[in-house]
Amino acid sequence: IRAFGATAFAVAMAFPGIAFSQGTQPTALTLGDAARLAAAQSAPAVAARLRTEAAIARVTQKRADLFPSFSTSALESGHTINSATFGFDFPAAPGEKPLLDPDGQIIGPVKTLDLRAHIVVPAVDFAARQRVNGAHPVVRASVAAARSAADQAAATAALDWLSAARADALI
Repeated sequence: IRAFGATAFAVAMAFPGIAFSQGTQPTALTLGDAARLAAAQSAPAVAARLRTEAAIARVTQKRADLFPSFSTSALESGHTINSATFGFDFPAAPGEKPLLDPDGQIIGPVKTLDLRAHIVVPAVDFAARQRVNGAHPVVRASVAAARSAADQAAATAALDWLSAARADALI
């Protein structure tokens, strides 16, 4: 289609990604180009593809429940201790000074570091397997909906292209 005047405006409104040159230079847009552009760039087709990607991500997320999980934690602390709270005495040899004052003494500050690791390995999780298997049909349905949206956009673009071609022929 050679796009001039009102026809150029109609095509520009139908296909916002097409840029028309200023002046008398016509811009060609074939029926195939119009259908391909609409199938790839129309809002319904793009939204349907994004929904498909989200469905695939949900399958991956559900599949993670079948794999081992690993977590770690670290806790650092510093505190003082009164030896009288131990509840026992260290016996000393006769004539020797006791290790700790029997009336209690403050020890510290004592710094501690507590490192822990936790691994969970699911042996057999039938519910997680069912969740993964249940997510696959949603992906297939989403792919089909994306194809349908692209086909509908291409058909609409083809009809718009034919309308623009008819208008151009009438002019």
